Amino acid sequence: MTAARLSSAIRYALVLTVTLAAAPRAASADPLQVELVLLSPPNLAVGIPIFWRAHANASGALLYRFRVGPSGAPLMVTRDFNTRNFLDFTPIDEGPSDVEVTVRAGSGETANARGSYLVTARVTSEDPVVSPTLHPLVALYSAPACAAGGAIRVRYGVQGAATEQFTPFKPCQPGRSVNFHSAGLYADTVYQLRHEVVSGGSSVFGPALTYRTGVPNTVFPPVVIMDPADDSTSAAEPVLLHGTLMSSTYRTFPMATDLNGQVLWYYDKSMYPWQTGAHLLRPLTGGTMLFVMNDNRVPVLPGARRSRGSKV
Repeated sequence: MTAARLSSAIRYALVLTVTLAAAPRAASADPLQVELVLLSPPNLAVGIPIFWRAHANASGALLYRFRVGPSGAPLMVTRDFNTRNFLDFTPIDEGPSDVEVTVRAGSGETANARGSYLVTARVTSEDPVVSPTLHPLVALYSAPACAAGGAIRVRYGVQGAATEQFTPFKPCQPGRSVNFHSAGLYADTVYQLRHEVVSGGSSVFGPALTYRTGVPNTVFPPVVIMDPADDSTSAAEPVLLHGTLMSSTYRTFPMATDLNGQVLWYYDKSMYPWQTGAHLLRPLTGGTMLFVMNDNRVPVLPGARRSRGSKV
């Protein structure tokens, strides 16, 4: 697992509830309808959570599905049919985006509603900006627009160190900033970040910015390295992913450390009070992590079973 794969962590959460049967909704003379209401101020910047709530004209067993995507592009399911009628998502790209909710009654009747939102840039000049995120070990780097045909990434490392990590490349978009999550960071440490634009076989670097990471407000399970790294250890895979099954002493949650056991990343959403644990299955290319976790706030409807998966 490389640091580049961690760079886009905590981007999305996908919740899946599989319903085998459900009670019908209360009888009504009116067809099922749903309204999508924006709860956040308009024109928030990249990296700030945006909240929506759906209101249906019926009661009873109602399930809600939310899809999100850039305007004009296919929408992605961010929460599948679920009893929750609200959505929060944190966009990482500027520009207009669309949100769609589908409500489904136990009878199978459905209704849809859409909303739009304009996400604004953090960059206001030709200079890049580095910002904190809700995760103390993840930074948000915002680079100014670059010319079409080029590709851009962020290089970063501990200030004064000889080695650097880097994010995956993103295509340049004329007129729009390009934003990255920089992850795999130590707590309370000063990092130096700069972007690199590659075009026509040559690289142009942005100015170096400094950023101090935060301090996690949590207790991590102890990590004991039974076979410490030595000269024979490969440096190509410097990150260890930990997926603890259970513990009677510590709250367990997925996390990543270096080869010496120092924490670089963890999935903080698994420590919310309504989640009693999470198990990391495996990583996918690009920073996606597959989890199994429970959610005690979601009631199980009659004849239904509950499951949950996450994409971060």
